[in-house]
Amino acid sequence: MFFRIALAGALGAAALAYATIPARVAEYIHHDTVHEWDDFGIFFRTATCLARGQCDPYPSIPRQFPNLNPPHFHWLLLPFTGLDVEPASRIWLLLSAASVTWSVIRIFGALNIAASPVGTLGIVLAGLVSSLSWGIVTYGQVYAILMWPTTEAWLAARTGRAHVAVVIIALVATVKPIYVLPLAWLIYRTPSALTAAAGAMLTVELIGVMEFGLDAYRGWLRHLSMVSTAGHWADGSIVSMLGRMFSPTPWMMPLADAPFLIRPLWGVLAAVLVVDLWRWSRRSPIDAGWLGVLAAMLLLSPRAWMFSSWPLIGPAIAVAQQTQWRSAGIVLAAGLLLLPIELTWAGQPNAALTLLNGSIYTWAWCCLYAAARRSATVTAANRQMRPHVLAEEMTTLASTP
Repeated sequence: MFFRIALAGALGAAALAYATIPARVAEYIHHDTVHEWDDFGIFFRTATCLARGQCDPYPSIPRQFPNLNPPHFHWLLLPFTGLDVEPASRIWLLLSAASVTWSVIRIFGALNIAASPVGTLGIVLAGLVSSLSWGIVTYGQVYAILMWPTTEAWLAARTGRAHVAVVIIALVATVKPIYVLPLAWLIYRTPSALTAAAGAMLTVELIGVMEFGLDAYRGWLRHLSMVSTAGHWADGSIVSMLGRMFSPTPWMMPLADAPFLIRPLWGVLAAVLVVDLWRWSRRSPIDAGWLGVLAAMLLLSPRAWMFSSWPLIGPAIAVAQQTQWRSAGIVLAAGLLLLPIELTWAGQPNAALTLLNGSIYTWAWCCLYAAARRSATVTAANRQMRPHVLAEEMTTLASTP
């Protein structure tokens, strides 16, 4: 019954999302020029400063928002610094689309999934109208590009190439430090890969320091310290959900004006989540464990935008396939991520809605985490039952004349 409700909700969300395609396309076209290419504009200006050495790439007072990417991240952008920001942003968007497309091809190939033309069209439309694409197209964030290496790491891990997976995630973690959690999870399962991970990370950092200088890295650390937990509507992390619940924001009405509760509750919930993750995932199947670890990573992060969900697609599809496509948690999460972004602040001011649709992305990641946990638990239970079942079958066969 719950699966049918989740499926109906996901289909309704898809229909609602498809109905907004014309408005969404118009917004994409208009948004960049009005907002100076948002996050990509910030990254591009930092890359230009690093390339030319004529300005401070990480100013003490950020231009608009702190740039949370380290100096070596901007290696990806240095080839475009000779262009204007608009053509550079379009190339960046094409690279993001190519990364997602190739990742989906790799996922479907690894899982032996054959998509029909109609199914392919549905996948493309779903990707275009989802909140994941909204963040990439509108803000020019990097997570769609990071989908490719994280997908390759997952595929390496599930095919027994643990050291390859560890090195790839170690490199990703030098760009996005929140990936330290899945890196630690992989190293726990393959302790011999610790040296390779440390070597990869140190090599990147040393080359970056030699090229850009130590001051650039100090500036990056200073920008990291400026991260605000203001409860932005697009942030699905636990601490941001608590920020919306217990402190006033420009978007939503809080349940109570009690900001002193945010960090203690965050600490308690984070500890509970980490302990639970440790208990079930350390010996779980790769697909379920990887999905659970990535979902927990986003929930535990000080800031986790909804468009950082791209790398979860592969393991989520794998876990759904293992349940004969009847995982209510994954179906519900897909529906939540398909909902138009305007629904996150719909009905405001309303404190109850702040907790419900105001935290859509938090609930989506919770659903993915729960689906992964359930899949791992069911698999473990089946493994424990299998010897008993085999023994009963052998006894039955032995007693049969």
